[in-house]
Amino acid sequence: MMAEEFPNIIELNAGGQMMTTKLDTLLKDSTSILAAVFTGKTPVEKDKDGRYFIDCDGDTFKYILEFLRFGVIPPAEKALKVYRYACIFKLRHLKNILERYYAVRFRGRMLNVIEGLGENRRVYEELKDKILTDIGDTNFSDKTLIPIVFILNDDKDSCDKNHSFMICSQLSNLTEIKNLKIMADKCIPMQTVYTDDISDISRCLAFELCELGYCKQGFYYDKLRKETCRRSYNCTFTWKIEFVFLSREIFAGDKGLKRP
Repeated sequence: MMAEEFPNIIELNAGGQMMTTKLDTLLKDSTSILAAVFTGKTPVEKDKDGRYFIDCDGDTFKYILEFLRFGVIPPAEKALKVYRYACIFKLRHLKNILERYYAVRFRGRMLNVIEGLGENRRVYEELKDKILTDIGDTNFSDKTLIPIVFILNDDKDSCDKNHSFMICSQLSNLTEIKNLKIMADKCIPMQTVYTDDISDISRCLAFELCELGYCKQGFYYDKLRKETCRRSYNCTFTWKIEFVFLSREIFAGDKGLKRP
């Protein structure tokens, strides 16, 4: 079967958006997927009107075309979306340029942090799922406070006291909670996590909840508290309270809030 011969002017259907460009434009990056498609090395579908169909978001793909045509770099707010497509289409030059953008570099660093959770990844994912359930889909507030209590080195066999309940009864008196509640429109129920390693969990949650669209800016705050259980002489544990603070508007953090 002979390879398809492509016309000099290419009519594209990019996710429902109709575009026209030159064949030379699509071939500019010779090692890209686009070049493979429009030299016949990779099959391409056509829509009912005979346009070459590319299964992607047309609003983002237009930035790809502008770069291939004129070397125009996308605006900073579009960098992440265009970067994902640059990776998918293996556009090396565009990918290298976009990796200089703060948003792209920041996302890459945070994904590495999440991967680095190691054995604690399961604890993190379970906590994230629980928080998403408690936040819910409706009446999501502009600023939401998520208190998380980590119970560390807890020897559950040393006594039968409910340490989670004991901590919960003390939280309302903490100055840190009072200060953060003043800034928040909503505070979801306390999340309790039993683990011996809490490094980066709240930081990752602040990042991922922002990525999932629950806020424009995510912050975290941590405060260490130590408690000795008085029920049994040998029963000791450490608990640490951390907060994730979500804002649906651009928010200048204060009172110890940190950005991921």
